[in-house]
Amino acid sequence: MINKASTDDEEAEGAPLQGSGTRTGWALEVEELQASATPSLRSTAGWALPVALLYVADKLLAAAARLAWIAFPSSLIGMAGIVAVLLALQRWRPAAAEAAIAFFRPGVDWVAHQWLTTFYIPALVTLPLAVAPLSGAALARAAAVVCLGAPLVLCFTAGVAVLIRRCTKTQMERWPYHAAMLEVTWLHWAGWGILGATSLLLAAVLPARTGPWTAFPFQLAVTILGHLAGQALPRRVQAVVHPILVCGAAPNAGAALHGLLTGAGYWVTLQGYLTKGHGPARACWGYGPGDLLFSFLGVIILCFGFKVSIPCAGHRHPVL
Repeated sequence: MINKASTDDEEAEGAPLQGSGTRTGWALEVEELQASATPSLRSTAGWALPVALLYVADKLLAAAARLAWIAFPSSLIGMAGIVAVLLALQRWRPAAAEAAIAFFRPGVDWVAHQWLTTFYIPALVTLPLAVAPLSGAALARAAAVVCLGAPLVLCFTAGVAVLIRRCTKTQMERWPYHAAMLEVTWLHWAGWGILGATSLLLAAVLPARTGPWTAFPFQLAVTILGHLAGQALPRRVQAVVHPILVCGAAPNAGAALHGLLTGAGYWVTLQGYLTKGHGPARACWGYGPGDLLFSFLGVIILCFGFKVSIPCAGHRHPVL
């Protein structure tokens, strides 16, 4: 006689059932991978269109400013326009304002929270290029300015904020908005890992033909993987090794590896990371991964237009 309790336990543990196919360990792993990929695909569908619209709007504003001979940063003009439109909508059409905020919120999260450090990382990646020509005395003066100036600026800014708060008799309020955290799945690691490995393999097999063309995708993939690796570090490790340092060191290590395999060397490969339109011949179309990341700086400022807006009269909290 079969014990009914033990049968129920076997069924609960995923044992084969009569009239159904056998679910092996491999099948269970596939189902887990599919389940983990579903939230990533849904989140991509939520932020992709808002980010694309903000990116196109930033480029159109920049082109219009150039045609009008306006020296003022076009992205700041766009941010002011977003704030003005949201304030008007919140006063006269609150439902429309809430709909606009709900539509752009996933894109704002993606740009201004989840991947914000990645868009600024090219400046840290190319730091060796800026430091290399400096003499020892000039490097010491620059280090003194940074090490002494940064704390002084922070202390002065904090003091001014405290003074203004005392003069206006206002108290610090809790920040009401919590941005959505980056949902890293196996698709992120697999996609960028395959891109980086394929680019590196082509550069190693055919360095003369594919070297200039594989530098861009390889360095971009290494940058994203460095960002993911930095965020994946335990909290205790992050207290010592900041994720930004990991994200900045990864492209430098990638430039050294790619330059070694192609014969271009570390310095020439790193010069192609951020070209600003004047890159070497080894840069892909004179455009590097750092240029692509820096092209989102205007989008970040437009996102700040949503973050600094006031939802309605009588509220001092930001929109997002």
